[in-house]
Amino acid sequence: MSPDGGSTVGIVGTVGSRRALQVFLAEDIFTAQQAYEWGLVAKTVPATELKAATRQLAERLAQNPPAAIAGTKQLVYQAATTPVKQQLDAEEHKIIMAMNTEAFRTAVKKFTSKSK
Repeated sequence: MSPDGGSTVGIVGTVGSRRALQVFLAEDIFTAQQAYEWGLVAKTVPATELKAATRQLAERLAQNPPAAIAGTKQLVYQAATTPVKQQLDAEEHKIIMAMNTEAFRTAVKKFTSKSK
């Protein structure tokens, strides 16, 4: 077999070449705990709690404007391959765009009312 679907890019970038070779060549199966320790997943939950944890995450994400999620994902995904100056410019552009939305103004108002 051969790795596919961009898995070499994602896994090598996350765990490094040695661990990636172990995953691709020597590990038939690895545990959720190993995936967590290697940085392949951000969180693990018991199987009995998976549905509830997934729903909680989806509900939390759904509270964010879709444009903010898309912009953040774009910035994160390009960060490893973009020169710092270009990345900072991209972040500046995204925050300026966000500042011009009603969702941003509402979030700022909500945040500042909490701090009083």
